Amino acid sequence: MSHRVTRTLAALIIVLCLANSVSALADNTRYREYPERAVARMYVKYNCRCERVGNGTMVGRRGLITAGHLLVCPYHGQWANTIQFKFGVKNSKNCIYTYTGSYHIYVYDTFKQSNGTVKYSAENNIGYVIFDKNVGDTTGWYGIYAPSAYDLTGEWYHWMGYKNWEMWADYGFLNASDNSNVFSFNSYQDAYFQGSGIYNWDEGCEGPTLVGVYISDENGKCYGRKVTQNVIDDMRKHGAFN
Repeated sequence: MSHRVTRTLAALIIVLCLANSVSALADNTRYREYPERAVARMYVKYNCRCERVGNGTMVGRRGLITAGHLLVCPYHGQWANTIQFKFGVKNSKNCIYTYTGSYHIYVYDTFKQSNGTVKYSAENNIGYVIFDKNVGDTTGWYGIYAPSAYDLTGEWYHWMGYKNWEMWADYGFLNASDNSNVFSFNSYQDAYFQGSGIYNWDEGCEGPTLVGVYISDENGKCYGRKVTQNVIDDMRKHGAFN
């Protein structure tokens, strides 16, 4: 069951620049192109006054998927108060699109325990944003799929995220289990991939297909959270694909 909070977005601007694998973008012209421009740079301020920068990916006309800890503070269990989304940004001052409407955020874990304490868990660390206006027709969007552990394990996947207003990219093999929503993988980059979509792009497909989100890294090992069918169904119910 997802939890919801509604916020009015004072300024949405979303950033894009493409990167070659395991490197920053050398040719700074792809920030306007699909699928790079469907990835959002998110600057988050929580009610507890913590701040965080991460990533999200459009998966429909009004739906963006990300890590749950970008929507709820994993240290204090407090909701995001404002989120700045940037699409098609060449640098910190120039972008191709600014969204100024309202939005709704949903998560599957607020990290709060029954005794009132806050404890981070990766198992349900996934969430999504529903924009009140059509964003996807401007940015484009990824396909989305609920994979099995068999689909993920040993397969080649990709992810992209922002660092210092540049998009970086990486790729690798995943390791998954049917007993957990969390999968692991190795990345050559740093934690600025948090919230990024994990995706593949099969030959013959029109665009990439997102199967999970990048949630954390620890001692050289990275972790992601699978997209599950209930997440897709909830996003559909809330109008993400309309």
